[in-house]
Formats: sequence, structure tokens, C-alpha cells
Amino acid sequence: PTLARRSKQLLFQVATQNDWVVKKGDVTAAFLQGRPLTKSKYCVAPPELAEALGLGPGEKFVRLLKSVYGLTAAPLEWFREVDRVLQLLGGRRCVTEPCCWTFKDSTGQHIGIIGSHVDDFLIAGQERNQEWKRIEETLLASFRWTPWEVGNFKQCGVEVSQDKDGIVQHQEEYLQALTDIQLTKERSLQGSSPA
Repeated sequence: PTLARRSKQLLFQVATQNDWVVKKGDVTAAFLQGRPLTKSKYCVAPPELAEALGLGPGEKFVRLLKSVYGLTAAPLEWFREVDRVLQLLGGRRCVTEPCCWTFKDSTGQHIGIIGSHVDDFLIAGQERNQEWKRIEETLLASFRWTPWEVGNFKQCGVEVSQDKDGIVQHQEEYLQALTDIQLTKERSLQGSSPA
């Protein structure tokens, strides 16, 4: 599963209402950080991997210990690992959105929210709350990440900006790259032809 657009908007709304800063993180080589494979899987090593492993001419095959991009089960195994880690941290997965977890402190007050879209994460919470700080630090230590982005970032092709007045989303860069499709007069008269 991936974070739905509506759920992302709700995450932004919760962050805005609570004056929480939204942070965006991207896990590097996410599938390799998922759960270990339970069945033996083998593959032909690509040339750069064979070279890095020092494999000789007849040694092309390697046994996979974790899921890799291209295995049909890789995304699900990655999701299960993320869910396991976030639930260990006290996260409660939303019933209507499997890729969104909410967090409460020991008094029952909501202190944070995390949404994941495969390996792209949005997190927001009470920066001054010690329990939230522990959750955030443990999450950061659980996986390898690219540098976290705050204030201005791109998430799933949408530019996101947050300031004291709230969160703004747009796709200016994408829209500027679009060009009109030019049709000749003859082609425009062929309305039943394939696009």
C-alpha cells in the first residue's frame, strides 16, 4: 500500500492545526532494508555487482538475503518492516489508511503522525515532547536515509512549502515542462484515429 492523496492532505491538516513542522525523508535502497527473505532466491549478478563481489567468470549467481527491486514481494516485505518498526515505537496504524500511523504520549495526547509512500516519509509531531523526540530519533536510526528536508521539498512530484501561515502545494515545475500537442488541420479532422 501507499499513502493516499487524501491521507497526505489530512496529515498536512493535522500538522497545520497543531503547529507541527512537517519533515520529509527518503529511505535509501529501501527494499534492501526490509525483512530477510524466508525462501531461498537466487539471481544472476549484474556485471557491476559481480565485479564488486570479485566473482570469477563462471560465478554469476548470487543468493539473495533480502528483497531487491524487481521481486514481486519486495514492496510488501518493505511495508511490513516499516509497520513493524512504527508499531514497536507505539504507532497506531489508521484503520482507513494502512500507510499512516498516529502516536500518543503517556497521557493519551496525540504527539505525532507519520505517513509513508513506499520509501518517502512525511513526519510531523510535537518537537518539544520528549516521547516524540525519542520516536523520531529511533525511526532515524532504524533505516538509512537521505538528508531530511524541512520547509520546502518535493513529495511524489508535488512541491510543498511550509511557513508560519500553513502549507502550500503546487506543481509549477511540472506544468512549465508541459507543451501543447500540435495537430495539423488534416489530423484534427481524423477524430476517430488513435491518439
